[in-house]
Amino acid sequence: MTKVLLHAGERGSRIEEPLLHAGFSVVGIPTKPTQRNKILKFFSLMKVILKEDPDCIIVDSAGLMCVSAYFLSRIFRIPHILRVRADIWAIHEEQKEYYNGVRRMYELVLLKLCEAVFKRATKLFPISEYLKGIMKKKGIKEEIVRVMRISIDGERFHPSKDEDKLIRLLSVSNLSFKRKTEGIVDVIPVIDEVISKYENVEYKIAGKGMFSQMLEETLKNIKNKDKISYIGYKKDIEKLFSHADIFVHYSHLDAYPAAVLEAMASSTPVIATKFGGMVEQVEEGVTGFLVDDLSSFKDALEMLIRDKKMREEMGKKGRLYVLRTCNIAVVGESYKKAIDELLR
Repeated sequence: MTKVLLHAGERGSRIEEPLLHAGFSVVGIPTKPTQRNKILKFFSLMKVILKEDPDCIIVDSAGLMCVSAYFLSRIFRIPHILRVRADIWAIHEEQKEYYNGVRRMYELVLLKLCEAVFKRATKLFPISEYLKGIMKKKGIKEEIVRVMRISIDGERFHPSKDEDKLIRLLSVSNLSFKRKTEGIVDVIPVIDEVISKYENVEYKIAGKGMFSQMLEETLKNIKNKDKISYIGYKKDIEKLFSHADIFVHYSHLDAYPAAVLEAMASSTPVIATKFGGMVEQVEEGVTGFLVDDLSSFKDALEMLIRDKKMREEMGKKGRLYVLRTCNIAVVGESYKKAIDELLR
């Protein structure tokens, strides 16, 4: 049985579950939830390699551990696979605005190291064609790049719509990124205006991060304070998705957001910006709408609010799309094919 050493964050189950389903043995780094020390993680990784003798390493990180895993893979001569789920160059451009001089220099050096690892890794598994295109522009060899989709648990994310007349709008986002938060801030006044026109509509925003205060400040200036709310981080997020009628993802920084797929798996039509990986996820007029600006966003939103049948049809087609292309078995088979070819 092929043994995979997986180093991933809190969403590691999206990689581990497909790997296990495909018949791989998966080992990880035993890390306490409070442990943040990168040096300790480096030695933990080395200890696991020595103990488990894995056939390959998969790293779901573009930070210091990505670099550490690369060097250890070279020392122990193990194939090194890097799963890429974000545009690290765009993120760096955003984050350098609010770092001080020393931290800014550290992040720049880390970016250059990660870029060097990208070019030397055994394989890169970006989660979207959008990211694959960025890598091509950065001079990374196409033969080492293979798109590997996110897996979505169709049993966890499933529809459970309410029969009342209330239409529930939902956004779920990582508010640690300014451009993602700004997208939500942009649509709040539009949604506030629409809710004033359609009284049976409410809007909830879930997520956490350093820019949540920007969101809270915006909400102080709206008319419908009782119908638009920021509810913070929710662990059982699937409940929100299952009851939502329309999912709003107006973002200026996303490579292939899992939240869009989770909404679709919950039979919820999506309104997303025509940007990045969202173009690959949402089929215009079939599973939702892709919008260019706030005017087209408002038009799409009002269309879905007025037409329950359209919401239901788009929701059904969205769920079918996710179950067909992003279920654990399908993604697991993609991993199996790619890793078997690599180790052959």
